[in-house]
Amino acid sequence: MRIIVCTDGSDTSRRAVKRAAQINDFVPEAEITLVFVHEYSQNPPRYGHIARDGVRKPPEGLPSDIDEIYIQQGEEVLEEAIKILKEEGCTCSTRLLHGEPAQAIIAYAKEKECDLLILGSKGRRTIQKIMTGSVSSAVVPKAHCDVLVVK
Repeated sequence: MRIIVCTDGSDTSRRAVKRAAQINDFVPEAEITLVFVHEYSQNPPRYGHIARDGVRKPPEGLPSDIDEIYIQQGEEVLEEAIKILKEEGCTCSTRLLHGEPAQAIIAYAKEKECDLLILGSKGRRTIQKIMTGSVSSAVVPKAHCDVLVVK
């Protein structure tokens, strides 16, 4: 059985990781993959200072490429989820995806012939994204496999 657990560091995604560990107790041969989706931002967060030339500069010590910062955050979220699974005696692999979250999750699950997708009902999204719907509400009707949405 192939299980993909989507995580973004939110409380509900942490609960989704814990639910995967519970399922693994009953299906110990399950292959668990933790997935974080890095959504490229057209409106990166404001940070740093404005230089004399009017160009916004990142604070010293941070990468100048905003996507690099988001990738680093994704790796940190995945490390936290790995820790949760290890504490429960589970092993897993990880994958950092790029793109619109629901589309990336659906495509990856199909590519990997996933049997079960597990994700939280609410994640860390901006107000604009909340208005257009949650990732889970977009994934459920389009996924080729079963989807467990954790509250």
